[in-house]
Amino acid sequence: MDEKQDLTAKADNVQASNSDNNETSNPDNEISQLGQPSTAISSSASSPKKFNKSKVYVLTLIGLIAVGVVLWLLVFNNPKKAEAPVSNVTTDTNSAQVTSNQPAQKKISADKIIYAYSNSGANDLKIYSRSAGGGDKKELLNFTAGEIMESYSVRGQSIALAITGGSPKGLKIMFSSDGGVTFKPIYQKANSELQVTSLMLSDDATSLTMALLETPASKNKVYEVPLDGSGSIKELFTAATAGVAMYSYSTKASSIVFSEGCWNCDGFNNKEIFSYDINAKARKSLYQSPIGGLSLGVTSDGTEMIVAEGSKYTGPPSEGLGGPITQPPYKFISVNIKSGDKKQVGETNDKVQDVAYISNVQPYYVSDKKVVELVSTPVTKFEADKQISEAAYVSDTEVVVATGVADAYGYIKDYSLSTFKLTDKSIIKVLEGDQQTTIIGVTSTK
Repeated sequence: MDEKQDLTAKADNVQASNSDNNETSNPDNEISQLGQPSTAISSSASSPKKFNKSKVYVLTLIGLIAVGVVLWLLVFNNPKKAEAPVSNVTTDTNSAQVTSNQPAQKKISADKIIYAYSNSGANDLKIYSRSAGGGDKKELLNFTAGEIMESYSVRGQSIALAITGGSPKGLKIMFSSDGGVTFKPIYQKANSELQVTSLMLSDDATSLTMALLETPASKNKVYEVPLDGSGSIKELFTAATAGVAMYSYSTKASSIVFSEGCWNCDGFNNKEIFSYDINAKARKSLYQSPIGGLSLGVTSDGTEMIVAEGSKYTGPPSEGLGGPITQPPYKFISVNIKSGDKKQVGETNDKVQDVAYISNVQPYYVSDKKVVELVSTPVTKFEADKQISEAAYVSDTEVVVATGVADAYGYIKDYSLSTFKLTDKSIIKVLEGDQQTTIIGVTSTK
């Protein structure tokens, strides 16, 4: 998926509209007394009881003068009384300026679903794309015998793949800036057994970070990889363990959010989440869990993290490898990455599978068959007919989900990949039955 952020550009729903409430003037009251002089003229003309020519002349003259005064007041001396009050004109003008000065929020639309597929037990791994609106698959990249895809990242129309193995063994990072139409190698290392534990495109897709493990027992090093193919990678930091999983890389915030673990042994238990400040060359602990098994998401601009902290699992042990670490209830904690400030923003009795951000602003979580928007009163944005195995893409307009029932060993039965249009509630079946499918991500357009 699009780093669960993109779901971002994390600022669609913020609009400046409060200035419309500043209208206080009443334009009807501004000219309500202009008709009263005619009443005064009428009362003066009706007073004499006896016919008197001189009085008639005098009254006529007074009446003419009064009419002239009224006309002069209406036409010449008060031209602005018929216009909108000045306070209202100012309010309306300011309201228009506030609205126009706000950056226009662009709806992010799902474009193509990028995925890898291989027949079980065969050395025929290939990368494909399908339109999020359905249609035939298109082959993008064909692997050679023995090659595996170790890590990947998608941001907008940019795709990065880490490919290891082959004959002879080696490492190459393949990059596409046009949604997979073309790929080029941007870093290669022949005759090596290097492993890439994590790959992450930056928030603006102008740079790439790579967590590299030289030997199974060595410490993980994180490098910045230029996208121009020059191959001049730059070491950023060395982790304390033989495994790094990155969740965000922001050039804007100059930060990387990651966890540590063991790539070739027990994996990542997500018990502690760290950030690394690239400019200050310093790391710090963002969040520690007494249990582990944290689900988390980061806004694409690297400013905020949402964590789902569950209760310790007390159920029966599961079959197969691993097993659940947490169970409901879950608390949702928002963490400011720069300051480290934490704030609980919600709680649920649902079993939380994943958590991320819609359009880089609003948190959501995945539970069983539902995608739920985490607002003061949680709202179900989408509910599938089967269990959701992965929410590949969530925005204000579309939800792309893989559904099916996973067994104890992680194999999914009745696999289906669909796009749900939030605008008209329509569902588009993209593919079905390919349980060997690995979703790399969903490219997007603005």
